[in-house]
Amino acid sequence: MTHWRGLAISAIGIAATLSLALSGRLDWYIHPRYTVFTVTMSVLGALVGMLAVGILAAGAVRHRRARAEIPAAPTDPPHPERADRPRTIAVVSAGALVAALATALLIIPPATLSAATAGQREMNASISPGGEAPVAIDDVDDLSQLDVKQWSLLLRQQGGEAALGRTADLTGFVMPADGAPDDVFYVARFSVTCCTIDAQPVGVPVYAPGWQDDFVADDWVRVTGVFATNPDPDGAHPMVLVPAEATAVDMPEDPYVH
Repeated sequence: MTHWRGLAISAIGIAATLSLALSGRLDWYIHPRYTVFTVTMSVLGALVGMLAVGILAAGAVRHRRARAEIPAAPTDPPHPERADRPRTIAVVSAGALVAALATALLIIPPATLSAATAGQREMNASISPGGEAPVAIDDVDDLSQLDVKQWSLLLRQQGGEAALGRTADLTGFVMPADGAPDDVFYVARFSVTCCTIDAQPVGVPVYAPGWQDDFVADDWVRVTGVFATNPDPDGAHPMVLVPAEATAVDMPEDPYVH
């Protein structure tokens, strides 16, 4: 029973992984550089699993034949209900575990990390998420190519003075900002280094008093504007993006930054 349960769990995991890869959503859970490796290992795991099924099935047949050839020994009067109880409990427990796993991985639609997850992790926690080198803005020919992570990194360098007066065009999800959530929200993304377990939220503060009238947390928005000194001198962010335009957009095909 233990072997079959393990094979069933492995099969569900492999099926879920390959299904995500075929739908293009495996990147919602791992960094794209690991996609080929993960798919390759899943296919190899499927082949090994099929081989294991054959070996276990053949072993079960041999075991039944061997038991049939052994003469029955005198035993105490049987107690069918008491003898079958542990096996019944094991079968039901294994079935419940497999059913729960199949529901979680194969039936419930996949989803990306959300603002709720970001709220459980520290925004812009490290100076250099993913170990990237500091951004040298004077070496950037086209500022529109900078993404949310690069701008957030720049804002954490020397108080973000290098961003002052620069224009940015950013797309991300809305995340209420710390300190002054009525006036400032983050346009945020998750920075994924390996997989969603280590994903870190990164965000650029957008100064937009009353933004709650137009957006709610988790909405995807495109914000264009210019970086300026925070109008609120007591605000948590010395430099903010003052939007010229902020519009709701659909979630991009790749919602993370790498």
